[in-house]
Amino acid sequence: MEQARGDVAPRLSICIPTYNMAPWLRGAVGSAVAIGFPDEVEIIVVDNCSTDETGDVLAEFIGVPNLRVVRAAEHVDMIGNFNRSVRASRGTWVTMLSADDELVPDYYANMRDHLARDDVAAISQTATTCWEDEETAFGPLEPQTFGLEELVVSMGSGVCMTTTAFRRDLFDAVDGFCPDANFIFDVDLFVRLVLTSGLPIRALGTEGGRYFPLRGSSWQRLEETGEATALRQQWVDLRRCELGPEMARAAEGTLGSLARYNGLAQLGRGRRDVARREFTVSLRYTHGREHWKTRAALLATRLPGGVAERLVGARAQLVGAR
Repeated sequence: MEQARGDVAPRLSICIPTYNMAPWLRGAVGSAVAIGFPDEVEIIVVDNCSTDETGDVLAEFIGVPNLRVVRAAEHVDMIGNFNRSVRASRGTWVTMLSADDELVPDYYANMRDHLARDDVAAISQTATTCWEDEETAFGPLEPQTFGLEELVVSMGSGVCMTTTAFRRDLFDAVDGFCPDANFIFDVDLFVRLVLTSGLPIRALGTEGGRYFPLRGSSWQRLEETGEATALRQQWVDLRRCELGPEMARAAEGTLGSLARYNGLAQLGRGRRDVARREFTVSLRYTHGREHWKTRAALLATRLPGGVAERLVGARAQLVGAR
């Protein structure tokens, strides 16, 4: 399904890397097609040697003029396929749409007037995070600028990759997604774009898409086992020199808070071993009052069976009632 490229480079490339994501791929591709502006937007799907019904799903989109499908000859890891997808694109700006997420029809229209800017590294929109029984906002609901400090302190929670367009020239300048960043590779890219260019990410405060964390991604499973904390630790260690001591400490503060939060959630489910590991990490990175909160939580893991879980549940009810 290789379409003619034409002579004029598109303003935006929507890249959809995929591997065995047929159950959700139709929604992702269909949402990109619904954006319109075929003379300004190209859609590229890079199939990483899928063995499911991906080919049948993509066959439904034959004839879409701005859609190009690249069927890779060799399977590579996820980050490799993400890099391959961007490098197959021709747009001045690039959006990485995960194959299990979706964009809203106004995604491009919302940012169109901003694509002539040279004072930002990326343009972000808010994603609606879709859980099983609720929806939450991933990103600010009002316009906001994310500099290096805001990105590092938020550990990426304010900028969703699915609904963010970044400059292709800056992507090339930092040599793309870093394999060493593992599952935090999207946050790592945004930090390096801002760190290298000195330019911020501008969040428009508009809704750009829908993010489904419980579908094909394994990040949620890493949170459940506590492995996500280890990966964040690795990232802080990886970027410590580039970030400098002050920013590294800010990242560690966020890491400590996230570890304690996840530890409390694990303790509430009775998963004491995972909770204990999370609290141990949090002790290392929290200070003052936060440090003592963590010590108390760690001590709770030593209480008789059921007592700690009931205490955490009661605390959650009190917080929810305020």
